[in-house]
Amino acid sequence: MKLRTGIAIAVAVGVLGWVPIRTALADERNGPGAYDQHHKWHDADWWHEHSPGWMWEHHPQWAEHHPQWVHTDGDYDDHHHWRDRDWWYKNHAKWVKEHHPRWQPWHDNDDPPYGKAYGHGHGDGHEKGHGHDHD
Repeated sequence: MKLRTGIAIAVAVGVLGWVPIRTALADERNGPGAYDQHHKWHDADWWHEHSPGWMWEHHPQWAEHHPQWVHTDGDYDDHHHWRDRDWWYKNHAKWVKEHHPRWQPWHDNDDPPYGKAYGHGHGDGHEKGHGHDHD
Protein backbone atom coordinates (compact mmCIF):
# COMPACT_ATOMS: atom_id res chain seq x y z
CA MET A 1 0.00 0.00 0.00
CA LYS A 2 2.81 2.41 0.84
CA LEU A 3 4.44 1.59 -2.49
CA ARG A 4 1.24 2.42 -4.45
CA THR A 5 0.84 5.68 -2.55
CA GLY A 6 4.45 6.60 -3.24
CA ILE A 7 4.08 5.83 -6.94
CA ALA A 8 0.84 7.82 -7.14
CA ILE A 9 2.50 10.83 -5.49
CA ALA A 10 5.52 10.58 -7.80
CA VAL A 11 3.26 10.45 -10.89
CA ALA A 12 1.20 13.42 -9.65
CA VAL A 13 4.30 15.50 -8.97
CA GLY A 14 5.69 14.61 -12.38
CA VAL A 15 2.48 15.58 -14.18
CA LEU A 16 2.03 18.80 -12.22
CA GLY A 17 5.67 19.68 -12.67
CA TRP A 18 5.35 19.35 -16.44
CA VAL A 19 2.53 21.92 -16.78
CA PRO A 20 4.61 25.03 -15.99
CA ILE A 21 7.43 23.74 -18.18
CA ARG A 22 5.00 23.22 -21.06
CA THR A 23 3.65 26.76 -20.64
CA ALA A 24 7.16 28.22 -20.32
CA LEU A 25 8.30 26.42 -23.47
CA ALA A 26 5.21 27.60 -25.34
CA ASP A 27 5.83 31.19 -24.19
CA GLU A 28 9.45 30.97 -25.28
CA ARG A 29 8.52 29.55 -28.68
CA ASN A 30 5.35 31.51 -29.42
CA GLY A 31 5.54 34.58 -27.19
CA PRO A 32 2.98 35.34 -24.48
CA GLY A 33 -0.31 33.52 -24.84
CA ALA A 34 -2.41 30.66 -23.54
CA TYR A 35 -4.25 27.54 -24.65
CA ASP A 36 -8.01 27.71 -25.11
CA GLN A 37 -10.49 25.05 -23.98
CA HIS A 38 -9.74 23.08 -27.18
CA HIS A 39 -5.99 23.03 -26.38
CA LYS A 40 -5.24 25.46 -29.22
CA TRP A 41 -2.54 28.05 -28.59
CA HIS A 42 -3.42 31.74 -29.04
CA ASP A 43 -1.06 34.66 -28.60
CA ALA A 44 -1.71 37.69 -26.38
CA ASP A 45 -3.11 39.74 -29.27
CA TRP A 46 -5.72 37.08 -29.99
CA TRP A 47 -6.76 36.90 -26.33
CA HIS A 48 -6.97 40.69 -26.13
CA GLU A 49 -9.24 40.80 -29.18
CA HIS A 50 -11.45 37.81 -28.34
CA SER A 51 -11.42 37.70 -24.54
CA PRO A 52 -10.07 40.96 -23.09
CA GLY A 53 -11.71 40.58 -19.67
CA TRP A 54 -10.08 37.18 -19.21
CA MET A 55 -6.75 38.55 -20.41
CA TRP A 56 -6.80 41.44 -17.93
CA GLU A 57 -7.89 39.17 -15.09
CA HIS A 58 -5.29 36.45 -15.66
CA HIS A 59 -2.44 38.05 -17.63
CA PRO A 60 -2.29 41.84 -17.23
CA GLN A 61 1.47 41.63 -17.82
CA TRP A 62 0.76 40.99 -21.51
CA ALA A 63 -0.10 44.69 -21.83
CA GLU A 64 3.53 45.63 -21.13
CA HIS A 65 4.21 45.21 -24.85
CA HIS A 66 0.96 46.99 -25.81
CA PRO A 67 0.73 50.28 -23.87
CA GLN A 68 -2.26 51.43 -25.95
CA TRP A 69 -4.36 48.69 -24.29
CA VAL A 70 -4.05 50.51 -20.96
CA HIS A 71 -5.77 53.57 -22.44
CA THR A 72 -8.52 51.76 -24.35
CA ASP A 73 -9.34 48.97 -21.90
CA GLY A 74 -9.60 50.79 -18.58
CA ASP A 75 -8.80 53.90 -16.60
CA TYR A 76 -7.18 55.06 -13.39
CA ASP A 77 -9.22 55.52 -10.20
CA ASP A 78 -8.86 58.38 -7.71
CA HIS A 79 -5.89 56.60 -6.09
CA HIS A 80 -4.04 56.26 -9.43
CA HIS A 81 -4.73 52.51 -9.52
CA TRP A 82 -5.55 51.23 -13.03
CA ARG A 83 -8.83 49.29 -13.33
CA ASP A 84 -10.12 47.45 -16.38
CA ARG A 85 -13.45 48.43 -17.87
CA ASP A 86 -15.26 45.44 -16.32
CA TRP A 87 -14.33 46.77 -12.89
CA TRP A 88 -15.64 50.23 -13.83
CA TYR A 89 -18.92 48.77 -15.11
CA LYS A 90 -19.42 46.69 -11.97
CA ASN A 91 -18.50 49.46 -9.53
CA HIS A 92 -19.22 52.80 -11.24
CA ALA A 93 -21.48 52.31 -14.26
CA LYS A 94 -22.71 55.90 -14.15
CA TRP A 95 -19.14 57.17 -14.24
CA VAL A 96 -18.48 55.03 -17.33
CA LYS A 97 -21.46 56.57 -19.16
CA GLU A 98 -20.20 60.06 -18.33
CA HIS A 99 -16.47 59.57 -19.02
CA HIS A 100 -16.24 56.73 -21.55
CA PRO A 101 -19.55 56.67 -23.44
CA ARG A 102 -18.15 54.49 -26.24
CA TRP A 103 -17.08 51.68 -23.93
CA GLN A 104 -19.12 48.50 -24.15
CA PRO A 105 -19.13 45.81 -21.46
CA TRP A 106 -17.03 42.76 -22.17
CA HIS A 107 -18.88 39.48 -22.20
CA ASP A 108 -15.89 37.21 -22.62
CA ASN A 109 -15.93 35.89 -19.06
CA ASP A 110 -19.39 34.48 -19.65
CA ASP A 111 -19.35 31.22 -21.60
CA PRO A 112 -17.14 29.63 -24.27
CA PRO A 113 -16.14 29.74 -27.06
CA TYR A 114 -13.81 32.46 -25.81
CA GLY A 115 -14.80 32.77 -22.17
CA LYS A 116 -12.27 30.50 -20.53
CA ALA A 117 -8.74 29.55 -21.36
CA TYR A 118 -7.57 26.03 -20.77
CA GLY A 119 -6.00 25.61 -17.39
CA HIS A 120 -7.21 28.80 -15.70
CA GLY A 121 -9.15 31.24 -19.03
CA HIS A 122 -13.08 49.26 -27.69
CA GLY A 123 -12.57 52.09 -25.62
CA ASP A 124 -11.84 55.66 -26.50
CA GLY A 125 -9.15 56.69 -24.06
CA HIS A 126 -9.11 59.77 -21.86
CA GLU A 127 -11.24 62.32 -23.62
CA LYS A 128 -12.80 63.35 -20.29
CA GLY A 129 -11.28 63.56 -16.83
CA HIS A 130 -12.41 61.98 -13.58
CA GLY A 131 -13.46 65.16 -11.92
CA HIS A 132 -10.26 65.25 -9.86
CA ASP A 133 -6.71 66.43 -10.37
CA HIS A 134 -3.92 64.05 -11.28
CA ASP A 135 -0.77 64.98 -9.40
